[in-house]
Amino acid sequence: MAPLSLLWLMSGCATYVEWGYQCSAELPEIWYDDRDQNCDGNDDDQDGDGVPFPVDCWDDPNDLRFLSEEVGAAQTLTAELVYPGAEDAWYDGVDANCDGADDFDQDGDGFQSANDWQADGSVGEDCVDGSPNDQVFEDRCTGELLTVTLADAATVNPDAEDPFYDGLDQNCDGSDDLDQDLDGFAYCHECDDLDPDVIPTDEADPWYDCDDQNCDGNDGDQDGDGFVRSAYMATCKDWATVNPGKRGGDCADYSTDDGGLEPALNSLPDLATFEIYPGAEDIPYDGIDAACDGDRYEFDVDADGHDSDQHQDWEGQWGDDCDDNEPLTHPGQVEVCGDGADNDCAGDPLECSLQGTYGVTDAELLITSQGSTSATRLGFALASGDLDGDGYEDLTVGAHYTKNADEASFAGAAYVVYGPVTAASPDKHLVLANDESFVAQGATTASYLGYDLSVGDLNEDAKDELVIGAPGARVTSGVNAGAVYLVMGGARRSGSLDVADMSGVIEGSGASDNFGTTVSVVEDMNGDRFQDLVIGASGSDSGGDDAGKLYVVLGAPTLNAVQSVDQVAAFVVSGIAGDEVGKKGSTLRLGDLDGDGLADLAFGARVNYEATGVVYLVYSGGVTFSGAGISASAVDLTLSGALAGDALGAAVTSGADLDDDGYDELLCGAPGVDRGDAGVGAIYVLSGGATQRSGHLTLSTISSTEVFGDGSQDALGLGLTTGDLDADGHIDLIAGATGHDGDKTDDGGVFLWYGPIYAGTYDIQDAAIELRGGSTGSTLGASNLSLDLNGDGFTDLLSGATADEELYGFLSGGL
Repeated sequence: MAPLSLLWLMSGCATYVEWGYQCSAELPEIWYDDRDQNCDGNDDDQDGDGVPFPVDCWDDPNDLRFLSEEVGAAQTLTAELVYPGAEDAWYDGVDANCDGADDFDQDGDGFQSANDWQADGSVGEDCVDGSPNDQVFEDRCTGELLTVTLADAATVNPDAEDPFYDGLDQNCDGSDDLDQDLDGFAYCHECDDLDPDVIPTDEADPWYDCDDQNCDGNDGDQDGDGFVRSAYMATCKDWATVNPGKRGGDCADYSTDDGGLEPALNSLPDLATFEIYPGAEDIPYDGIDAACDGDRYEFDVDADGHDSDQHQDWEGQWGDDCDDNEPLTHPGQVEVCGDGADNDCAGDPLECSLQGTYGVTDAELLITSQGSTSATRLGFALASGDLDGDGYEDLTVGAHYTKNADEASFAGAAYVVYGPVTAASPDKHLVLANDESFVAQGATTASYLGYDLSVGDLNEDAKDELVIGAPGARVTSGVNAGAVYLVMGGARRSGSLDVADMSGVIEGSGASDNFGTTVSVVEDMNGDRFQDLVIGASGSDSGGDDAGKLYVVLGAPTLNAVQSVDQVAAFVVSGIAGDEVGKKGSTLRLGDLDGDGLADLAFGARVNYEATGVVYLVYSGGVTFSGAGISASAVDLTLSGALAGDALGAAVTSGADLDDDGYDELLCGAPGVDRGDAGVGAIYVLSGGATQRSGHLTLSTISSTEVFGDGSQDALGLGLTTGDLDADGHIDLIAGATGHDGDKTDDGGVFLWYGPIYAGTYDIQDAAIELRGGSTGSTLGASNLSLDLNGDGFTDLLSGATADEELYGFLSGGL
């Protein structure tokens, strides 16, 4: 507009006067002369797009020179569509956004597109410019189409460096990116792309000379199985560069065209050499090492060290293995009764488990004490486990009446014999205190050390601990307070071990508690993966006179200390007056009755509830192990005997699935039960299951299985234990009847019922095996223990006759 104008404004009149000239709406506008002739306030934006000339590179709609380089006859641009910031289409020849950029050089690399025509019919040299018409490259070795993105387009132009074998023509010179020596063969089709004189031919190629003359990628694999000969050099070009997929180790590589077959032994099919290579299926007994592995098990398929007796080897020799598909069947193997297999290849498989009646003279092992003239109660308590971590079960025998080295009466002892537990022929007699590995001794008169024993891994170090009860021990809490001693698993010990040298001590809570009358290492009760310890104190009066008490001490990484049980108990159950909870035999190794993965707590009180006896059950899943205590009246389930004198709970054990239903059963002995005759005794089996029982029930009304004695005062139900003695995969039931009359009055007996044992009623006449005592009143069966005595991998039986001070070992090979 004109500078310093003086406007005369007149109402209704579009006329004003500037110094030197006058504007009027009636006058034509002369553009870009710095005067507004028609008084509309616009002298420099002819096309009205809001951008004045000369900022707007096309402002005069009548000036078509701007379109002089347009491409195509369908151009629709007009001046008002051209201004800085307008949308600019590439390759149409028009600079619609007025930025001055080359409309045919989108990637800005200084070279115009070679694939987009300009107005004069010419094209540039850039084969990739970001245009939809850009060249698409094809890798003729792989068939892959390679498109360059706009972001990378500037890297492709006539001045770019062009590396070989990437499939792209970066410098746009049209040369073959895959043929460096320009001999017409891509690198993937020839064996040397740097020498134009080396090309594929049909000429024969000598094998194994490390020179691939015909460029077929194979100089070392004549039979074409993908493997080259073991002797073929790894530095050969064929192996290292031309065909790296070939692998070495082929033990037969000649071509079948030349008649290359490997003859087989034992009338089995011959093999072509392409069927022989590392990893090939190796047919046993054909004498051909098809897998090229040295034929280690060519004639010993089960790798048990014995060749098959059905096939000849390369020398024409026969093996001695009668079942070459079963590694546990071969000469020298132990024959397993009842499995139907000839385990030792002797031609006489034992078809059934041993049945019948046997005496203690049939035992394969006799264990006695040193020969003291006074009673020691040898074998009243028995336990086994691997104390030294060598893989063999070790035996611990209690003798709580034994004098100690200072001649203190009833100090007690626990003898440890490291496994395998054997004795020399011909008498097979092992004398404790002569042959034992070590003996733990009580400290003072009437300590009764060894009254009960248990073994288990309380600290998860793969070595079992020995737990010894001494209910008469005098400790800081008083006379007969009792104590439990821990001997930590580890290196073998020898000689004598005094209580002062024990690894750990747990002391009873009060005088006359008789803490340690029962000790039981049980499976994990609280879910921390450690085995736990249950300890009884049958003399505790906290729940009433002679109520007794049970303490649960949780396993932990460190247990070596002298502590009061009140400090370490995580859970306590107090009996009811007269229960004597915690007496030996009333709590043994427990199992998971409800299948929740936690060991449940079951314990007996043989004189409770009007002398019928009772068994208490606490499901561990509902227990908070924080030192809390409950009364026996508050347990989950109370099971009582039917009649006074039944003595239910004299023995309680679990941890065994007798009926193969996947749940442990609870086994309860009641040696005072009458059935026809007085005191025949009974065993009641409560089946486990996911449903938890509760309340106060008579056990005989809900037990799934009942086993009875058959003679007056048999007292069946003591010495309860279980184990797979016939190695058939099913749990067997073992029980003692200490008052049974076998060959002599009250010589006692041990009875075995082979599993599985399903619901029903049985008696000792149904037992598969009866073991009879050797003398009148021997009380055989007072204690029984299943363990692998001789380390052969099979469960054996150890039975005690406490009146005779003898233990008898029956090996599973004889049962």
